[in-house]
Amino acid sequence: MTIYYSSNDAAGGFDAAAVGGMPAGWAAKVGSWAVGTALPVGAHTQSFGATSQNDGDVALLTGIAAVADLQVTASQRLAALAANHVPAIGVVLRSDASYQNCYTIVLGNNGTLGELQLLLFRRVGGSYALLTMVAASGVTFQASDTVMLRAQCQGSTISAKVWPSRLPEPAGWQVSVSDTAVSAAGHAGLYYALDGGTALAMGIDDLVVTDIAGGTWIAPDDPALLYSPYTWNIAAGAATTINAGAYLRTLFSGGSCTLTFDVANALSPLPQIWYRIDGVGAWTQAGLAAQIACAMPAATLGNADIPWHFLELVVKATTETRNRWNSPGATAVVFTGLVLASGAAVLLPSAAPLNLLVYGDSITEGVRTLGEAAADDTDRNDAMLGWAFRLGGLLGAEVGVVGFGGSGLSVTGSGNVPPLPASYGLLYQGAARSFAPAPALVVFNVGTNDGGADTVAAMTAVLNGVIAACPAAAIAVLRPFNGNQAANLQAAIAACGNPAACRYVDTTGMFDTSRGSDGLALHPTGPNNVALIAPKLAAVLRGLLGGGGRAAFRGGFQRGLLG
Repeated sequence: MTIYYSSNDAAGGFDAAAVGGMPAGWAAKVGSWAVGTALPVGAHTQSFGATSQNDGDVALLTGIAAVADLQVTASQRLAALAANHVPAIGVVLRSDASYQNCYTIVLGNNGTLGELQLLLFRRVGGSYALLTMVAASGVTFQASDTVMLRAQCQGSTISAKVWPSRLPEPAGWQVSVSDTAVSAAGHAGLYYALDGGTALAMGIDDLVVTDIAGGTWIAPDDPALLYSPYTWNIAAGAATTINAGAYLRTLFSGGSCTLTFDVANALSPLPQIWYRIDGVGAWTQAGLAAQIACAMPAATLGNADIPWHFLELVVKATTETRNRWNSPGATAVVFTGLVLASGAAVLLPSAAPLNLLVYGDSITEGVRTLGEAAADDTDRNDAMLGWAFRLGGLLGAEVGVVGFGGSGLSVTGSGNVPPLPASYGLLYQGAARSFAPAPALVVFNVGTNDGGADTVAAMTAVLNGVIAACPAAAIAVLRPFNGNQAANLQAAIAACGNPAACRYVDTTGMFDTSRGSDGLALHPTGPNNVALIAPKLAAVLRGLLGGGGRAAFRGGFQRGLLG
């Protein structure tokens, strides 16, 4: 599986073309097409579209090799809708160079303004035949909306799905048919039709064409992939997280591994990841891209004694400067699967025996762990250097880090993240957080950003919600490192439905700013977190896990928590 064209490519994509001209590799087959700036899509200044707007304009990507098994993804946008005409936008698969034989997947109006349907056509000898059509359930097209379309030809199967760009991608195909009329390798392309009425401004961008032949494809919901708990929305088509510190691990056979991501809706600065193979050498840092081919270590590649390789992937940082709650695609890591060598397989690694969930703010997220010099926050931040991420290894647990800069019990965080009472049960807007497997320990580091607000009721509500969702979990409420809201947090513990389930952890003296902090004396640097703060917290929290959850609160351990 290889991405062989992306319109977002800086050198050869739509933004690189002259306005009014054709992007490299494209040819107009029906009507006229051009790059323009009137209706940009996504993060880009230019988009591609039909300018003649006839009934069935077509542009083909003929400048690259033809392929038979391919997948095309594109974002599509119209400036307006009107009742007197029905626009249709789509993609072309397996087209010959003259556009006489192909499959065309069209996103069109169903007769009610704004309501959409997917139509799959076969074109043979220049004549269209409708293979099938289906209502695009839950998807409407309003003026200036951006809609994503993904279509695929694999063997005799043609599939498609559509979704609003502001929402996560659906797990499965919405329509799929079998047809053998057009089986030869061909080109990808774009389609636009206007059934009467005044011409409409339209734009297509974020176009990715992928050769899906060859190699072994591992879907993101494969049971052999081990994800960090409480931080991913895992589906057949994509696993999505907006949390720095989220991770996945797996074992794989064969001699190659490529990570694939959906970056069609991603806005700069892009998320950054770390990956490592076989635990050998340093971690490799990478900015998010549609494909990341992992460098295989020389010490283990081709070693007959090592039939399985170990992949670790960690989300280093996601930006706080974009709306990551309501539009998760703008800042999220959307993992779409692995491509391995032909015949390769994956194997589930052993998970730690316990699960840990940590809620917090920027101090939890790993903000400014790399200092303040870099211009982009994704270069300044590293969740792996945060104390919360490090607790997993120190306590022998899988850890879910849920930290959002600027957030609190009463305040909205950076990226439009709601206050904790409204967000603790969600991964992002519209996606419920699963608390399975049950956490052994839930840690709260909240209150730093709440100023002098009365947060007792808010924290009480959060504690009661977590107690109900995780009845066997021990709960630790940390004193914020700056001491803010300490009294209110203790009052909330006393007021919650089961105070015996919770303990207040006094962190006084754990964060020595002279050992490394930002200019606000608020965010610890990475070395301070790794070498000093995380071990101190682990020493206190370890007792909660040593006695089996809440039972560990009894006796001498209680004295350890409270001093």
